[in-house]
Amino acid sequence: DAATAFTLPAGVHDLLRKTEMAALPLQRAINLALDKVMLMRQLAEQRAFNQMILESSPDCVKLLDREGALLSMNTPGLCLMEIDDFTPFAGHPWSVLWPAESRGLIQAALTEARTGRQGRFQAFCPTAKGTPKWWDVIVTAVNDDRGAPVRYVAASRDITESYQAAETLRASEERQRLEMTVAGLAIAEVDYTTNQIHLSPEMATIFGLPTDMGAVPRSTIHARFHPADRNELDRHINGALDPTGPGWFGMEHRIIRPDGQMRWLRVRKQVFFAHSADGLERPLRALLAAIDITEQKEAEEALRRSEERYRNLFESMDEGFCVLEMIFDAANHPVNYRFLEVNPAFARFTGLTDAVGKTARELVPNLEQHWVEIYGNIDRSG
Repeated sequence: DAATAFTLPAGVHDLLRKTEMAALPLQRAINLALDKVMLMRQLAEQRAFNQMILESSPDCVKLLDREGALLSMNTPGLCLMEIDDFTPFAGHPWSVLWPAESRGLIQAALTEARTGRQGRFQAFCPTAKGTPKWWDVIVTAVNDDRGAPVRYVAASRDITESYQAAETLRASEERQRLEMTVAGLAIAEVDYTTNQIHLSPEMATIFGLPTDMGAVPRSTIHARFHPADRNELDRHINGALDPTGPGWFGMEHRIIRPDGQMRWLRVRKQVFFAHSADGLERPLRALLAAIDITEQKEAEEALRRSEERYRNLFESMDEGFCVLEMIFDAANHPVNYRFLEVNPAFARFTGLTDAVGKTARELVPNLEQHWVEIYGNIDRSG
């Protein structure tokens, strides 16, 4: 009958409970084993993922032990360092790959990483096959649960091309600076957006300012213009700033240094324009080149004064005086001479008027040849 109750034999309940209790440790062991297997699988997957990341990096990535010895290097790194077999390098200090002069940088980077910071440096290191290369290196620590470093990761990026380009540019700039120094050329750049002028050390020296001043307001430079030249300078500057104008000017003008000394400059300025938000062309920046020509101007002034004194003496002296240019034939025989300069006394004594520019035979057709010979011999003998 379905309603009839089923009664287990005596002692069966106790037996079942004992059997369940006996099976519990086995189940726990099985569960623990399964958890361990899953954990090992996850760790293996994590290692594989980490290795995939290392292999996908274009940089030379090394894993180091806590002493800085090489444990591994990714495949791109082996290619970059031209290492065919990593085995001879495994277990050796990372620093052995580097020139002696760079090993101090490595120790400093490891020390930085050991303190929880990022160690970084740039240095030269040839490959295993001797190819010269420059590297940008970052070193970081891998810490245990207590925060103590157990491994280091060193990533080296090949910056040879950019370093060589920078060196080429630096050498070019140095050569250009040397050429400008030899030529006495000074450079400044005007920024019209900030109304500042960036001075080269040479330009600062010309204006009597500290060489490390860098940028100064335009008004600082304009205040040094000589008052007698200011109006002409303003006219040239405003013309160059007009987008419809030539955009440049060149002139010679004077400046007054802070110590009161006057200097002469020969300058050339080129203005560059850009479209503003309103669609109009406006000055953006300008390049200014200048040469200090004070000594040249002083020499010209001294020459002018000397010539003026000579002219005054020449014009006022009582003796007749002339400057001649000898004329020779194809056989180098003197045949005539031309008057280049004569003083008033010469015209009075000789009666030759308006002689400058004319030859002796034009003025005196029957001139005796021996006079020409005398002057010719003097000309040739000095």
